[in-house]
Amino acid sequence: MKKKVLFLVESFAGGGVEKVFVDLINHMDIHKYDITVMSIWDYGVRKKELRKDVKYKSIFPNIKGISRLFHPFVEKSDGKLLYRLGIREKYDIEIAFLEGRATKIIGASTNKHSRKIAWIHIDLFNGHWTTKTFRNSLELEKKCYRNFDDLVFVSHSAKEGFLKLFGTDFQPQLHVKYNPIIGDLIRKKGNELLKDEAKPLDKPLLVTSGRLVGQKGYDRLLNVCHRLNQEQFNYELWILGDGWSRSELEEQIQRDQLTNVKLLGFKENPYQYIKQGDLFVCSSVNEGFSLVIAEAMMLGLPIISTDCAGPNELLDFGEYGLLVDNSEEGLYEGLKNLLSTPSLLQEYREKSKDRVSFFDAQHCINEIEELFR
Repeated sequence: MKKKVLFLVESFAGGGVEKVFVDLINHMDIHKYDITVMSIWDYGVRKKELRKDVKYKSIFPNIKGISRLFHPFVEKSDGKLLYRLGIREKYDIEIAFLEGRATKIIGASTNKHSRKIAWIHIDLFNGHWTTKTFRNSLELEKKCYRNFDDLVFVSHSAKEGFLKLFGTDFQPQLHVKYNPIIGDLIRKKGNELLKDEAKPLDKPLLVTSGRLVGQKGYDRLLNVCHRLNQEQFNYELWILGDGWSRSELEEQIQRDQLTNVKLLGFKENPYQYIKQGDLFVCSSVNEGFSLVIAEAMMLGLPIISTDCAGPNELLDFGEYGLLVDNSEEGLYEGLKNLLSTPSLLQEYREKSKDRVSFFDAQHCINEIEELFR
């Protein structure tokens, strides 16, 4: 008899976690498990990418204004009522695939016989975004995590950050499982014809991709662009993605006359844009894994990244990409160096190609499925 497995996510928004989640579900062996996917909020661009042979449910329906109405309740609830209302069946394994609200709900499970697994996708010590979800109480959050049998981290850096924040006195088993990257699909989409943008022919093209939020550090990247422009460096920057800080970034671009910077918004297929780049830039203040760095390496781009959890591990602490100080000055010096030395770009391009085998998708999925046995 197949084990019944529940995956709970917050939504199917366009971020990296949601992309990883859909890729994982779509490539799991459906013959081994009876899988149910549940979201707290029934919306998001990734939902249509989910395979059709898994059961799908949501706690709150996709009705205009419903999420805004219930958001304060979800934030302030201890999770018990949400669990009783939303999760009415019994499962052998219950998985919270994202820290925060999903973790709070599965952590309040009344199913004494289920195995409970929580995924942590970020270095919470350096980016503790979940505080409000647990009423600004570190002890409440720690107590919630103690209700799980297994804690899964997407990088060793994320695990170390977790232990710094919550301490080492944990009963759950701690695992590091890298995110699966579906390389063949990424390369296929990267080779699709780009119709709405033209790659500049006379200057290097820098690309980056992610949600337009403070964590990604795009404001300081634009400050770096302003400094490089004043020094007459010739390049163009494409920023893919959308988010709440878009209007602020637009104002910054206009104020500093950054005519060589384009905010391209969310793209169904970001890979055909990334593939055009001569350099991928990660300006993040904090990460857990940085899916998009791995994807850019799959497409053969050289990488420059700030030194933070996830990217530093993916780049083997500077062996496979240029790792710079996690600051505006670090980004400025690194980009200035690469733009001044084209041979360095080629050197890091070759290193990206050497790193691709590290992201073998089937190996990662097999490692994750091992948790369920």
